[in-house]
Amino acid sequence: PRGIPGIDGGNDHVLVPFDSLEARNPAWSPDGRRIAFVISVPRARRSTTAIRIVGVDGSGLTAVPRVPNLDGCLTWARSGNALYGSLLEPGGGGSVVRIALPSGRTETVVSSDTLRFSCPAESPDRRTMLVSAQPWPASALAPNRVYVVEHGTLRLFAPLAGFSKGAHWSADGSSVVFHGSDYVHFSTLSPGARNWAASAHAWW
Repeated sequence: PRGIPGIDGGNDHVLVPFDSLEARNPAWSPDGRRIAFVISVPRARRSTTAIRIVGVDGSGLTAVPRVPNLDGCLTWARSGNALYGSLLEPGGGGSVVRIALPSGRTETVVSSDTLRFSCPAESPDRRTMLVSAQPWPASALAPNRVYVVEHGTLRLFAPLAGFSKGAHWSADGSSVVFHGSDYVHFSTLSPGARNWAASAHAWW
């Protein structure tokens, strides 16, 4: 789409200028027409995270009603009428929520008293979600792990028991790309698609 940077770095421009706010973690909508992102709004004691959505040409900037305790990473539901995000619970632990658009109403997908989640990724068939999670209280000896969420139940994604910070599905749902601080991991799911055993993988 016009106005979005190309791979060669050409045809780029600022979609939404902010002088005093931090904007981050943009996410394309499934139809390619909108971009959701989060901003940090300065407050007296600490900043507050808020959601904004804008057209790919920079028009139609809209604010989603505030979601308390929202973490920074957003992903779109495949339907295009909701976002997924993670909440940091004040007492510890966290949850993954579905954020309806444009109302901002939240529905809990999964929650835990001992895990904090980030970067939920819905599968193309909308039956499954992959999410990165770190034990709470946090420890340098307890890295992020990838979990499968089905029907509100968490299961560890066995091929990557101790790595990723996020996951991205292929268009047909047969493969998943994981990323961390210094690597990318490609995992091809086995033909049954529900035992989550990796039949092939590669590192970069």
